[in-house]
Amino acid sequence: MISTDIKARMNAERQKLLALKDYLALEKKQEEAGSLEAKTTDAGFWNDNAAAQKVIQRLNVLKEWIDAWSALDARAKDIEGLIELADEANDVSIEAEIGADLKKLESGIERLELKNMLSGPDDEKGAMLVIHSGAGGTEAQDWAEMLLRM
Repeated sequence: MISTDIKARMNAERQKLLALKDYLALEKKQEEAGSLEAKTTDAGFWNDNAAAQKVIQRLNVLKEWIDAWSALDARAKDIEGLIELADEANDVSIEAEIGADLKKLESGIERLELKNMLSGPDDEKGAMLVIHSGAGGTEAQDWAEMLLRM
């Protein structure tokens, strides 16, 4: 019998995964990817090379999101299947393996959530940070220097 803690964690991760699917608008991305793939098979698609490259780039971005979520969903289904099999066989020896797989699923979901948060048009660009101590005296200057060293 697999512990209720692992089952609860798995249920929580499944809920996160389903919420992430909605948040990412995955169905819309799949529809757009389908229409772009259809567009690539048109007869005059490569006549305008620059436009064709933009379509291919957009298609690759969409597929990257779809594939990342699909891989996490497949991993979640595998873990759910393992939990079910272990429960039926009343085998607790697999619990460590399930826990390790669940940890990988959790980190994968966190990475995808972070990637989504940092998916704006300017997020991949660099930034410049300037720290001024202002009119705070020596303590403010020391604080600014400590921040710069971090």
